[in-house]
Amino acid sequence: AYPVFAVMFVYGLVQLARRQDAAGATPERVRRVLLRRNGVLVVFGFLHAALLYFGDFLAAYGLAGMMATAVLLRRGDRVYRVVLWAWGISLVYVAVLSGVAAYQWQWGNGAPGAVDAGAVPSLVASSYVDSARARLSEWPLHTLTVLPFVMIVWLGMWGARHRLLEDSGAHRRLLKIIAAVGLGI
Repeated sequence: AYPVFAVMFVYGLVQLARRQDAAGATPERVRRVLLRRNGVLVVFGFLHAALLYFGDFLAAYGLAGMMATAVLLRRGDRVYRVVLWAWGISLVYVAVLSGVAAYQWQWGNGAPGAVDAGAVPSLVASSYVDSARARLSEWPLHTLTVLPFVMIVWLGMWGARHRLLEDSGAHRRLLKIIAAVGLGI
C-alpha cells in the first residue's frame, strides 16, 4: 500500500503544480507552495509519532515530497533516465540480498528466529510518558528508512508528466502492462 500511496501522492503534487501554473503562479511560487505543504506533513508526522506511534509515514512522505519538489519537479528527461539507472541498481541489490537470504535459509542456520518485541522500547514502555520519550528517539530512524520511497515517488512524477491517468485511453496498453507487472511483483 505504501508504494501505491507514494505514487498517487506525488501524482497529486504534480497536479497541484499544474493548477498553480495555470493560475499564473511563478515557478518559485509553485515550489514554495509544494515545499510548505510537504513541511506541514513532516510536522504532522512528528506529532503523530510523538503522541501515538513511532512508525509514522506522514513525515517520510513529506520529506520525499520535498526531495521530489527540489530534485525532480520541472526537470528534463535526462534526470528521469538517471533514476532508471538507480532503479536498475536497486533491483540488482534486491536480487543479491534475496540470494543471500535464500542461501542462509537453505544452508545456514535455518529459519530466522522470532522478532524480539523488546527491540522497540516504545511498544513495551511502562507508561505513556516513557513510550513518548522512546518514540521520539525511534521516529527519526524509522523516517529515514522510508526515504528511499523517493524512487517510487519518481514513478508518480513520471506518470503525471505523461498524463497517464487523465488520458487513460491513450495509455491503455502501458497501464495494462503496469498493472500486470505491479500485481505480479
